[in-house]
Amino acid sequence: MITSRETHKSILLFIPFITLIINNIYAQKVHTYWPEFNPQSHSFKVITLDEEGALVFEKANSLQSKKKYTYSIIHYNTDFSVNKKYILEMEKSLDYKGTDKTDGHIYFLFASHKKAFMEIIKLDLNQKKLEKTRIETLRGLQGISFKVIKNSLFVKANSRNSSMVFQAGLNQEWVKGIKVIYTLSHKNAQLLALKKQKSGKGIMVSSQITYHHQKRINFKSFNLEGELDLDFDVIGQPYKNLLDGKVVRINNTDLLVIGTFTNLESNLADGFFVSRILDGRQENIKYYDFYKLDHFLKALSQNDQAKFNRVKKKLELQNGNPPTFQYQLYIHDIVEQNGTYSIIGEEFESTFLKEIVDETTGMVAPEAFEYNLDKPSFKISKAIIASFDQQGDLVWENSFVFQNLKSFDLNGVLKFKSEGSLLKVLYKDEGIIHRKILDKGVLLEEANTSFNIQKNAFLGLENWYDNYFFAWGYQQKSSNKKQREKNLCFKKITL
Repeated sequence: MITSRETHKSILLFIPFITLIINNIYAQKVHTYWPEFNPQSHSFKVITLDEEGALVFEKANSLQSKKKYTYSIIHYNTDFSVNKKYILEMEKSLDYKGTDKTDGHIYFLFASHKKAFMEIIKLDLNQKKLEKTRIETLRGLQGISFKVIKNSLFVKANSRNSSMVFQAGLNQEWVKGIKVIYTLSHKNAQLLALKKQKSGKGIMVSSQITYHHQKRINFKSFNLEGELDLDFDVIGQPYKNLLDGKVVRINNTDLLVIGTFTNLESNLADGFFVSRILDGRQENIKYYDFYKLDHFLKALSQNDQAKFNRVKKKLELQNGNPPTFQYQLYIHDIVEQNGTYSIIGEEFESTFLKEIVDETTGMVAPEAFEYNLDKPSFKISKAIIASFDQQGDLVWENSFVFQNLKSFDLNGVLKFKSEGSLLKVLYKDEGIIHRKILDKGVLLEEANTSFNIQKNAFLGLENWYDNYFFAWGYQQKSSNKKQREKNLCFKKITL
């Protein structure tokens, strides 16, 4: 979208996919496995474990008791042989809220806004056992997410008028009471995210706070006991509202914050900002509008570039201000590479692909690829990547346009892996796996697999280990066209 800062008039650009280099089709090996459970009556979640294999967390049928559900957790080895199967019984009143991986353990959180407690399940992969901890909390908590560091649980949650972060220890079966370490009123603030510190010594909490009609980002760092050990704001210049930010430590005392900003009173991003924090104090802030990024403009078609130049010339004659591109962006965590720090944003817009998710577990259901006007999904139109040095100066940038990339959630479609100066970008599009390799921003290679999981049934793709990828979806098991039933299949793909 091109927008004039003064007139607020918008012009939509329709951007076709541009290939700057020759596409390659990689040689590949595909191993297919058909799980035993019936996918038409179960919902599930896949959790990859690198060389340790993968977990399938499956909601099974309810027990004869009307008060409980059963879940199975199947641990597969990398050859898809079953390592171990675990059975878990949970109260029906508790909903599955998410999963976290840390220190060789997998944690599953269950909670309900109607209950004054939650339960966290720890799967110990080494000892091959499940442990359950019940934690007394508050009623009415929603929007729950969590992180576990060692034996400390940190939970982000919303109540009616405020958001909060609380901490609890996981060293006993029953934890009576929680330690609320941060509360935030909904009136002028929004709690953004929890992030584990890379040192493993605590958690970082980010919030957007409006002060005198200007939005800033606040960061608070807590140790494993829930004690505050760092608190600082990143404040923009006048008429620069900060939307979101990610933080990375660059040495023992200094941090770098990279995020998005807007020049208007909106939630659409105009560009990236970078701010360096010295001993807990903001040293500077630098801005990088999207329209000033060379590769961003080069990714446009010739017609769209001409349209942008016409609008730019007209607006500059009228008021001296250039147009600006504004996007809804999903921001990934910062990627560190040889003293540079890269931020990746995915532009998204709502579509109306049906998102059928089990209401109790939040896990994917088999028919999650139908159309429905009531359940919007998301179309990913563009990726914008920018890399900065420790001073916040731009080192390189690049942009890619996608034709038909869709997602059922806002957890990020693109997967990234850094190797030295190389940044590998992986994504799936209608059953085809695509990979781009960049060296300091230069697109060296663009490739895709010739193997196609039936495009409407391709539900998931993850980096697994080495050069292996784990894909899963629904397709016909039999080559007999009369047998049209689709079954869940896992695929181990080697590029």
